[in-house]
Amino acid sequence: MDQILIHRSNLMSSGSIFPNLAEVVWQTSDPSTFPYITLFLVPSVVSLEINCNGGNRLAHVCIEALELLEPRQIYLSFLELRMSSHDQTFLYKLSTVLASQTRLVRVGLPPYSATRQVVRALGRLPGLEEYFATFFDENQSVRDFGKEFDWELDKFPVLKRVTLYTSLADATSLMARPHQPRLNRFTLSSRETFLDSNVYDFCSTLSRNQSSITRLNLLIYPVPQSELTTGPPMSFGLFHPLLHCRGLTELRLESHLVLAYDCEDVGRMASAWPDMSTLSLCPDPDFHVDLDNGQPLPTVSAFTRSFAYLRKLGLYINTLDIDTPPNVPHAELAVLDLGTSVAPSDGSMSSVSEYLAKIIEPLGNLKAGRSVSHVRFLRLDDTDEYDTRVARWETIAANIGKIHESGKDRMRGRNPLGK
Repeated sequence: MDQILIHRSNLMSSGSIFPNLAEVVWQTSDPSTFPYITLFLVPSVVSLEINCNGGNRLAHVCIEALELLEPRQIYLSFLELRMSSHDQTFLYKLSTVLASQTRLVRVGLPPYSATRQVVRALGRLPGLEEYFATFFDENQSVRDFGKEFDWELDKFPVLKRVTLYTSLADATSLMARPHQPRLNRFTLSSRETFLDSNVYDFCSTLSRNQSSITRLNLLIYPVPQSELTTGPPMSFGLFHPLLHCRGLTELRLESHLVLAYDCEDVGRMASAWPDMSTLSLCPDPDFHVDLDNGQPLPTVSAFTRSFAYLRKLGLYINTLDIDTPPNVPHAELAVLDLGTSVAPSDGSMSSVSEYLAKIIEPLGNLKAGRSVSHVRFLRLDDTDEYDTRVARWETIAANIGKIHESGKDRMRGRNPLGK
């Protein structure tokens, strides 16, 4: 169904019905909607998003729309395409369109569209700051995607942010190139059977050649055909090279596996990343894991105590024993994501709620459940156990809200005039 709905009587009006339109989103699975979208392609448009679900048939319609941009003097700053087509004519014409859009700042394309011609066209754009691979059919493997994405000397002059769907080996090769832009954000989604050496090699190469990176997201899941959704935990030692990226303010690790680390590792992280504000360490592995793998609940306060600027934290918790109140000066976290962590029993719901209420700020958020990437990559069916875990953490979140509200009421009682 088309996302832009136009009353048929408007089609007879002269010129555009929206002469000052700046953003257009076109979502369709019907080629006959092409005449409608042309009404919205006016010189004022600077942002265009096209989501076509129809393979090669719709790809040709999409390129017809894109080829209207330059004749109509439309120069975009943002372009995002989501579609499924490997048609070579489409990809060739796409490179020509990109070359003409010299004001582009952000571009999102399907992973398979990163052909040599397309990448060269992107590299010549003088103001391109961000390239991201849009998501694709979950049944496809990324093994052959991203091989053509490359940086060359004097190309991508101001590129700062990149998102790729490709293998760890290809991402490592890319990061080893002698000429590359100085990135401040890199996101890698990789679907492959987990190998320790691939992870370590990628982290080592990135830390050598992009040591000033500030935001890093690594999403590592098995290939769709794999039966492997569980396994031994990943050691944080695989990610030790990232400790040399001392400017990191955001690190997000996602996997179907648990991440294993200890108090010494927490200290290393805090020392290496003093400005860290967002840290997520595989909070939602496949929950059919050995319960000996994971962290005790007091680890949450260990992180908030060690990181001065931490605002968002994601962890996998496997034990909920609480010996003492959290050793933190005041509530720090805006978001705590516990993913698929073990849920508290009926007898510990109150104590866990009280504990976390001292860590999560009054307007903060306790999250639980699988991430979007986890659901897309693994396609796991929800079970009673999973539903129970999520429901219990949602109850904890509600309890925390009541505790904070009760605290506000007590403060109002002490100071009824609001002084």
